[in-house]
Amino acid sequence: VKCGKNKYFMRATALIAALLYHDVVAAFGIPAASRLRRSSLYSSPFDSDDGGRPKRSTGDLYDPEVLEKLLDLHKALDLPLSPIPPSTPSNSPPPSSPPPPPPSPSDVSELSSTPGLFTAVESLSTSFSPPKVRAIACDVDGTLIPRGSSAPDPASLRAVARAMRRDDVTFFLATGKTKKGAVDSLVKGETPFDRDELEACPGVFMQGLLVEDGDGGVIYERRLNLGCVAAAVEEARKGGGLAIVGYDGERLMCGAADAGSEVVEELSGKYGEPRVEVCEGGLENHPESFHKLLVMAPDDEAGRAA
Repeated sequence: VKCGKNKYFMRATALIAALLYHDVVAAFGIPAASRLRRSSLYSSPFDSDDGGRPKRSTGDLYDPEVLEKLLDLHKALDLPLSPIPPSTPSNSPPPSSPPPPPPSPSDVSELSSTPGLFTAVESLSTSFSPPKVRAIACDVDGTLIPRGSSAPDPASLRAVARAMRRDDVTFFLATGKTKKGAVDSLVKGETPFDRDELEACPGVFMQGLLVEDGDGGVIYERRLNLGCVAAAVEEARKGGGLAIVGYDGERLMCGAADAGSEVVEELSGKYGEPRVEVCEGGLENHPESFHKLLVMAPDDEAGRAA
């Protein structure tokens, strides 16, 4: 396509063509053997040596630098096709030379003479518009709280605060923790939101076994049957060195033999969960049953063997 002197339009067209080819291949998972070989930027993420199945998901396709450039392109495609001067920080002196002028009428006329070109680009710019974000689900351990730390990341908490206060986005936690454990883990020291604000968000807790709305009402829950609990407790006893904890909503319970053990105490001391109570009569006799059971062992040779 002859694009005249408008180098911005020419670059956008080339990028759109490359992205179209790349995204179609990615969307349909075309095996490496049946497609053209691409440049080093796009080679190998979907290559496979086990019958055509990809070794990595589309989430692994872009590195951060490439992803940032793609997002910038998505934004630029919604703007008029004219040169955009680079942004200048407010505290920097003005540029020494003016930005390039917009395309001249002759440039536009030359581009317009290419049949269907503007229509095609306008259609592509619409299809590349990023979808509207309506909800944000966020994990706690390893996400808001970095791995190996017990304190939440301040920058992540500021992002959570902004998300919670938007009218057009629903923010909620999605975690294996109890609701109390998740909130206690995040509301430590100075935070950009208070406890009540976080508790007023809906949430998915205990790996989805308890889902609550913003008022604390239960949207969905699932519990183990008592026969399953009894069988799990029996197997744990056979293992030797295993501790087992039952999650009943925001109550954590264990048998008398496991009370005070190091791995049980770590649940509250290290991971911020509620203190574990002793279940009188054993977990297998708890009348309400449990949402989940957590089987643990010390991180030593005996524990690994168990």
